Amino acid sequence: MLHESFNIFHLATHFLYSPGHEEASGILLGDGRYLFQNDWIALLKKRAPLDLVTLSACETGGGDPSRMGNQNTPGGLIDALMNLGTRQVVGTLWPIDDHDAFELMRRFYDQVMHQ
Repeated sequence: MLHESFNIFHLATHFLYSPGHEEASGILLGDGRYLFQNDWIALLKKRAPLDLVTLSACETGGGDPSRMGNQNTPGGLIDALMNLGTRQVVGTLWPIDDHDAFELMRRFYDQVMHQ
């Protein structure tokens, strides 16, 4: 959720990563539809640059290294966020169980809040 007074975006959902076809990678919405790469880039562009984006979903850190830094066809979700000027991004390179993701995020934010 994007909130006007904060420069942090936290995404806790499922993510479909399509290696080699990053534009077909998508965030699963509550109604069962996917929000694909171009759509979420357009959404986050309205709030860029963000200070922190936390992606609590499977394989959000995947991407095509040969396309990293390309503004027109980013190499993945994290690359797209960095291209928008996001200062810090937290994601995963592997599948993660829902309970484990919750526990990881709880500990992460506990540490962030105490620094």
